[in-house]
Amino acid sequence: EKKQRKVDQMVSEWKGKCDQETAKNEGLVRELQKVSTDQMNLKNTNGELSEELDNLKRLVKSLQTENSELAEQLEGGGKQTHEIEKIRRKIEAENEELRNLLEETEASLTTEENKTNKLALELNH
Repeated sequence: EKKQRKVDQMVSEWKGKCDQETAKNEGLVRELQKVSTDQMNLKNTNGELSEELDNLKRLVKSLQTENSELAEQLEGGGKQTHEIEKIRRKIEAENEELRNLLEETEASLTTEENKTNKLALELNH
């Protein structure tokens, strides 16, 4: 009878340990699912930011070309010098705004890439 109680006690202890490990495992599975979801969201955001960055680069290039063309017209001394100068200042201001936006977007993209890389490293370990 003593042996039986001892065996029952050992079985009970092992069952408790098994239950604890099962609970830990379930918690880790939920955490892994959350991290995977976060990684997917970051990849999507990263893709969107990359696309936005490409669009902004194209726009900046277009504005720089337009600005150069206007500067050439100014150098030639056209009849509408005042209007051209006004447009040139406007384009330069827009160009500066776009450059600032481009820098912000690049910084955001870098941040998102870092987050994605960090999550990938966590998933791999």
